[in-house]
Amino acid sequence: MGRNLNRRVELMFPVENPTLAEEIRREALDIALRDNVAARILQSDGQYARLSPGPGAELLESQRMIIRARTERARAARAIPRDSP
Repeated sequence: MGRNLNRRVELMFPVENPTLAEEIRREALDIALRDNVAARILQSDGQYARLSPGPGAELLESQRMIIRARTERARAARAIPRDSP
């Protein structure tokens, strides 16, 4: 997939904390790899083909799943009293 750096900025950096790296893998990469709504597969000719979920398959859209998971996590964190151990 081509990148247009004239209209956006992309950033990469190492994640050296193993706990944080595992969290990122679990909460972003694993979800993204299960996407069957917006995902594309690179073909041998260099073209991308859109994935189509099979009949009766659960629709898994990674961006919505990640947003939902992070929202639920933030709500749960706010529900814990700050003075609890």
